[in-house]
Amino acid sequence: MIFFALSTFCCEVAAKEGEGDLEKGISYYENRYTWVPNFSSHPENVDLSIKHLEKAFQDPETRESAGEHLLWAYFFKAMFICEDHACKKQVFADGKSLGEKLIKEYPDNINIKFGYSTNLGKWSEINGLFASACQGVAGKIKSTLDDAMEIDPNYEDGLAYRLKSILYYKAPYIPLMVPWANKDEAFEMSRMTVKKWPNSIGNFLTLGELYYWDENYTEARKVFIQMQKLEPRRDHYILDQYEKDKAASYIDEIDRLLAQSKLD
Repeated sequence: MIFFALSTFCCEVAAKEGEGDLEKGISYYENRYTWVPNFSSHPENVDLSIKHLEKAFQDPETRESAGEHLLWAYFFKAMFICEDHACKKQVFADGKSLGEKLIKEYPDNINIKFGYSTNLGKWSEINGLFASACQGVAGKIKSTLDDAMEIDPNYEDGLAYRLKSILYYKAPYIPLMVPWANKDEAFEMSRMTVKKWPNSIGNFLTLGELYYWDENYTEARKVFIQMQKLEPRRDHYILDQYEKDKAASYIDEIDRLLAQSKLD
C-alpha cells in the first residue's frame, strides 16, 4: 500500500479551543486520511492521536474511552505506519501491555476485548507462534474472543469468528496447552463468516489465506478474485484497500506457482 505525500496544511484537525485530550485524540485518529480534494493519507495524525490519548488515559474520567481508542491507534500505527520490524514489535507490545490492564479494569467493554486481541495476536506472530503458545498467549486470545462473542457475535461482521479461524489454523497443537487448535474448525468458521457477511473484505481475505496456507491454490484464487469485486468501506478505507492489495499479491503468487507446476 502506498501512502500519499504528506501535505500538512490539508490535514490539520479542526480541534476546537478548549477540547480535552480525549476529543483531540479521537479527532486526530479520525483524520488519519482525508477525501477532499483527493484521498490522502496522514500518518502523522496517528502519532498526534496517540500523544493526546495517552494523556487522556491518565485521567480517571476519560481513562476507559481513551484506552479503548488507544488500542486501535497502536494497532493502526504498527500495521500501516511502522516501516521496520523493531517499530512494529514495540508498538504491538505497547498494545499488548495496555490491553492486559484494560480487560481487567473494564471486562464488559467489547471494543477493548477486540483491540487487545488484535494487538496480542500480531505481537505473538512477531515473537514466534510456538513460543507465544507455550507462554499461554494463544489461550488468552481464545478466551478473550470467546468472551467478546458472548457480548456480540455479530461485532464488525463477525470479527471474532474471523480472528478465531486464524487462531485455530495457526496455533500449534499442544496437548493440555492448546488442545483446541484445529484446521478443520478454522475452515468451518471462516466459510460461515463469508456466507453470513458476504460484503466483508476481511472475511474473504481470511478464507482465501486459509486455502493458501493449506496449499489449495485453486480455491484460494477463486476467493481472492471474488474479493476484488468488493468496495472498501469509507470509514475503513486503508485497512480494506490494504487487504484487497494483499489479495492481489496472493493472486500473482498463485499464478506463478500454478504456472511453475505445469512446467514441472
